[in-house]
Amino acid sequence: MKAALISCFDWYDMRLKHVEKILKDGGYNVVYYTSNFDHRSKKRVCAESNNIHYIDVPAYKKNISIQRLVSHRIFARLIYKEIMKEKPNIIYCLIPPNSLASLMARYKKLNKCALLLDIIDLWPESLPTKNMLLSRVYSLWKHLRDNKLQCADYIITECNLYQEILKLHVRNIKCKTIYLAKECIPLLNMPDLSMDVIQLCYLGSINNIIDIRKIVSLISEITRYKPVILHIIGDGEKKDELINEVRNVGARVEFYGMIFDIYKKQEIFSKCHFGLNIMKDTVCVGLTTKSIDYLQAGLPIINNIKYDTENIVKQYNIGFNITNKNIERIALIISSISISEFLNMRDNTINVFNSIFSINNLNKGLLEVFRELQILQ
Repeated sequence: MKAALISCFDWYDMRLKHVEKILKDGGYNVVYYTSNFDHRSKKRVCAESNNIHYIDVPAYKKNISIQRLVSHRIFARLIYKEIMKEKPNIIYCLIPPNSLASLMARYKKLNKCALLLDIIDLWPESLPTKNMLLSRVYSLWKHLRDNKLQCADYIITECNLYQEILKLHVRNIKCKTIYLAKECIPLLNMPDLSMDVIQLCYLGSINNIIDIRKIVSLISEITRYKPVILHIIGDGEKKDELINEVRNVGARVEFYGMIFDIYKKQEIFSKCHFGLNIMKDTVCVGLTTKSIDYLQAGLPIINNIKYDTENIVKQYNIGFNITNKNIERIALIISSISISEFLNMRDNTINVFNSIFSINNLNKGLLEVFRELQILQ
């Protein structure tokens, strides 16, 4: 029995290596198909592995560009050719690119297989635009995915928000939310932070979907009461704008660039009171990968992501949800928080990661899906 795992992006460690292990333990011959172009670094992938099949695709420089769409379309077409040759019995495919949904549905129509579509992002919903012409293009782009979801045997989503948005397109299809997960790591000694200076961290891409205005507004309000240091781990086309704007309101910036080593990141996190999980309100997302990194290190968050993350922050007291209307009030609360309250939030954050975003929780969800489809006994 053959299984094909498909991802245009490097989600192997976050998701698919756990799918792979479960299926291999169940007796399946598993091949992982992915792109040979790394989306984050914009460089070619040179790694070699017996069970990983790299698909050669055109490079692109900008995240929102015709070149990127072309690259993804070519990826989907080449994947289709590969699986038509290999004839897998199970396909576990991460969406986007949306064109993959269309071609996986075509394969299933011609071949008997179990098709699982794992929605890890919503395109174009998560890409903000006010351009009417572009909105029409976005509508056609969305239909590439929506019109083919009914062909799947199971729809998995990375957050409950995606199920809510797609509910009209997945009627009568089995659906389950399985959150992103990471390994539990040994935490550094409890940080010895002074409450005289508020230290914040921004992790991840500094691009056109993060809300620089809201970040700067929050920091500006906190500086009315206490000094602020912003630690930045990441890079992107909006890096200089973020750094300059934050410095202009009187805060200090420590810029580290891109860091992938979890222990180096944890050293920086241990200096901070909160991680910033702030995107533009037009972005359609219920959970971010950066928030999982924060939670993994026990770092409470300042959040404006709606639905799943908003509910978790509120229910478990792992930080603060901010809006345009409450920034002044939240800034005052953050500035007056006691060390005991902060440490309590850290404990809550660690507990939330262990109970909701651990690998054990991910594996439990996957096993339930596979057993429900009778892929595994």
